[in-house]
Amino acid sequence: MSGVVDILPPGSPQRAAADAAVPVLACPACTDMETGSTFVTALNDGPITQSGVRYAVIATRDDTTVTPPGTASFINEPGVTNLFVQDVHPGIRVEHAALPSHPVIRRWILQQLGPTTASSGAR
Repeated sequence: MSGVVDILPPGSPQRAAADAAVPVLACPACTDMETGSTFVTALNDGPITQSGVRYAVIATRDDTTVTPPGTASFINEPGVTNLFVQDVHPGIRVEHAALPSHPVIRRWILQQLGPTTASSGAR
């Protein structure tokens, strides 16, 4: 949430009120995505990926929803390709909400879903 909730001290009555209001006023999952939340702590407690599975994460440097860009999205584990859309197409401006519908990103996703050169052609 771009650090907005950080102005309210964790454990304070104001923070508790803000955390209760955010799911109703903004989005149900927003408080789960805060740095240090119970959800994020559990998610970061151990590996996210499974051995033998290819993962690909694309983010935008223009993101104001998932912040900080890249750091909040990327998975730093073996078998994961982390990339900014600007690395695929320099100079492109795309916001978070436009990621699923942007043609450059759709092409990249389809490439990621395609077979690898090391595979036997099975998907």
